[in-house]
Amino acid sequence: MFIIQNIDTDITSNITLDLLTIFIIDKFIYICFLTCIKNLSIGKTMISPKVYQQQIQDLGIEGMVVSPENTEESTLLLDQLTIMEKVLERIRHNIRIDIRAIRIEYIEKVKEIKDSSKVIGLYSKQRPMKDKINDKRNLIDERDLKIAPYESIEYTIDEYIRQIKDAKKYLINYSRKHSP
Repeated sequence: MFIIQNIDTDITSNITLDLLTIFIIDKFIYICFLTCIKNLSIGKTMISPKVYQQQIQDLGIEGMVVSPENTEESTLLLDQLTIMEKVLERIRHNIRIDIRAIRIEYIEKVKEIKDSSKVIGLYSKQRPMKDKINDKRNLIDERDLKIAPYESIEYTIDEYIRQIKDAKKYLINYSRKHSP
């Protein structure tokens, strides 16, 4: 049985296949395609936080039970957790790239406000300083609202990675205690 994560067609022009991970769980093979933006630059479409959330859900971390019955199962679970950890680290990396791109985009917008304050001609009127400050504050608030969902997902990923590391320690200790 193969389960393949679907990729939205409107995003496929800006993404490439980055990582192919195979999970063997309960005698089924699960294939998880993790995508990332190729050569991310300002102006290219970023991946939506909803897509990242779906990728995390497709990994099946939520509700995963880590209680091996023997050393073979412990080793299998350890391998699965290692793969999940690497996938989560890659998703976190992509989220950080998107956050960086958003910050750069808004730095450029603030520079435009700053540059618009330069006097063009002898009789041209300069914008009041209050308007410029309000525009900058509004841009910063807008940027923070745009970044917030990405940071929330990044926090979730960090928490999952912490839990995975704890589970891996448990499995390693289990394997040592129950090895022949």
